[in-house]
Amino acid sequence: MGSCVVNHNTTSRLRRWRIANEVTLEDLSGLTGLSQPLLSRVERGERRLKPLDRVRVARAVGEPVGALFEPEFTLTDPGHEVAS
Repeated sequence: MGSCVVNHNTTSRLRRWRIANEVTLEDLSGLTGLSQPLLSRVERGERRLKPLDRVRVARAVGEPVGALFEPEFTLTDPGHEVAS
């Protein structure tokens, strides 16, 4: 795979991981059973994976979910308070 400049401010964690590990979308699709177009849209921030699909991707590549995906929300986000 050729060298590629990655802008870490706008590139998804999944894409950064994929490029760093020289994994193609085709490879990732084969490992996860998710389609290449879906994975591409996820990387571009146009789609979000369901939580179980995030786990599927992480397990397929042997990484923690947090290494590949930004959290959906934090506990301090409005509307996501923890009951005491």
